[in-house]
Amino acid sequence: WIYFMLGGSTVIAFTSGMQTIVSALVNQQGEIVDQNEEAKKNKKRPKGGMLLCSDMVFIRLLKMYRYHTRPRGGKWFFTKMMFWECFEMLLQTVSLHQFATEKPQEYVILSSSLLLINMIASPILFYKSATATAKNVTSYNGLMLTVDTLIDIMFFGLNLYYIEAENLRTNAFVGSAALAWPIFCVVMRLRSLARLILVRYSNSVLHGGQSLLEASSEQKALDRRKRQVVVVMVMLCAVAAFTLLQFIFAVSSSVFINAKCAAELGQHLWNGARPKYTFKHGVFGAPDCAYETIEEIHAPGKEISMISGHIGKCKKLAVLNLTNNAIADVPRELLMIGGELHTVDLRGNPVHSVLEARNMSLYGGIPPFIIRHLNASLEKLDLSNNHLNRVPESIGKFKKLTILNLDHNHLGPESLPWEIVTLSSLHWFSMEGNRLETHVNWSNQGGFQSNKYLNKAGKYVNEAAVEFLKRHFNASLTHLNVSTNGFEIDQYNYAVNNFNGLISLDISFNKKLRTSIHAPLKGISKLTKLKFMSIEGNTGITSIHSDEIEDMEKRTTENITEFNIRNIGLTNLVIS
Repeated sequence: WIYFMLGGSTVIAFTSGMQTIVSALVNQQGEIVDQNEEAKKNKKRPKGGMLLCSDMVFIRLLKMYRYHTRPRGGKWFFTKMMFWECFEMLLQTVSLHQFATEKPQEYVILSSSLLLINMIASPILFYKSATATAKNVTSYNGLMLTVDTLIDIMFFGLNLYYIEAENLRTNAFVGSAALAWPIFCVVMRLRSLARLILVRYSNSVLHGGQSLLEASSEQKALDRRKRQVVVVMVMLCAVAAFTLLQFIFAVSSSVFINAKCAAELGQHLWNGARPKYTFKHGVFGAPDCAYETIEEIHAPGKEISMISGHIGKCKKLAVLNLTNNAIADVPRELLMIGGELHTVDLRGNPVHSVLEARNMSLYGGIPPFIIRHLNASLEKLDLSNNHLNRVPESIGKFKKLTILNLDHNHLGPESLPWEIVTLSSLHWFSMEGNRLETHVNWSNQGGFQSNKYLNKAGKYVNEAAVEFLKRHFNASLTHLNVSTNGFEIDQYNYAVNNFNGLISLDISFNKKLRTSIHAPLKGISKLTKLKFMSIEGNTGITSIHSDEIEDMEKRTTENITEFNIRNIGLTNLVIS
């Protein structure tokens, strides 16, 4: 609404004013006001007549002000323009320094450039106007109004683009004035330009030429302006010197800090970074890269081969676009970046499908950066020799993953979520140097409550839990806990037939695991290294093969294996 009202007001004022000016120039329409005739009319008015609005004091004063500040020969016009120009420059300078700390680098450069242009043009135009003859002063006044109007429009556009609602709350006066004042100036100066073209004042229409009195008055006014111009030019030159110094300092600071930040972050990354609050310490303060305020980096197709670790300082980075480059790996700082980063595009880079992040001290689990931004594209992922202690459930999103290397981390028995069995494309999974290599604890997993991810045959053959274990843990698995799931007799048989090196097997509380007298529980004798086995709580186990019972008896007696068979469904034991 602020943009609509302010922008709409400016457009309406500019359009209306320009329409009037163009119409006057093209059609040569206007009004000639004869002051002598006006004076005669006033003298003819009877003293006792009705008091008109035009007879009121403030109306007469307003008319006198308008007459003497008219752009066509008004003797106070120069003073009026000088006063408002000084106020305008002061406001523009204050707004620049007020907002420089919280605005991008471009705002400071553009604002200081406009100030410099204003301070170069204004003294020249004021000098020309102050020293011009009556014949030429009107032209210079019109040029002065036109230039000031254009500069005000540019300042308004600049402020409207960069000033936000938050600035109006924190700096109410300066922010509002920076937006409203240019509109007021545009309206008033367009109005003055219209008066300059449409209204002509004449005191000698009846005489057909210039009177001696007018010639004398013109010479006196010219002499007076020449005396004034010396003082005015000294003031303007002093302000211009400050503005020039301000512009030079802003530009030199920008050049210096841009070179420094480009060397740290990389030329293309820094060029594509937005916003750059390099003047957060003020226009005359020490420039700063202000990485922590950067929200977007766009550098597609720049032949970038590496990303600097300084990118980790961009704590507010939300968008990273590095498509079509040659990036083969990413720094640890980017992998560990915070949760603000919600859009990353690495298409057209080797790292988009293959990521090697070895020896990076990636504490915790797989970095969120990888899970959030590369899950749909990665085919090979190497996170070996880090400090990872878990694999998140979101690993199931990596549908294209064929190779996963998690060697030499801190992965324990409970570090592997059941979702990993859904990765049908995963052909090579290495976890050497982790406890997980020998010990898998998949107890009470929600995904294993049905046969969808358990069966070793049929539709889900590539997603079966036991098939996954056989493929990737066959040579190393010694401890397996799959209690409190939906395992059935088929999964049990598959496990005992394929993992002969098991030392511990816990398959307790699987209610769907059922046996019968025709299909009793067996296979325990194949687990020659078994030290502990639990089938507790499996009420569906109603029959155990007699050979298995004899083997269990022998192992128990010789303290080789501990068996937990509490609360199973075996209520009758017959040995014949």
